[in-house]
Amino acid sequence: MPQTSQHCRTMEDIAHYIEGMRFRKKLVGGVDEADVWKQIEALHKEYEAVFLAQELAHQTADEAH
Repeated sequence: MPQTSQHCRTMEDIAHYIEGMRFRKKLVGGVDEADVWKQIEALHKEYEAVFLAQELAHQTADEAH
């Protein structure tokens, strides 16, 4: 399973997260659509966590100057 948001701090971490994504296969052709949506939701949360961390770092840097 891909790493959790505790580990995704950069876009490079997100790239590794995506590389680790695996989808459940259906019995006959394709992937399980519900699983795909679940994975997309988890990926969105990872992007959101990285964005917020970068935004906080940027605000902290601005306040330091």
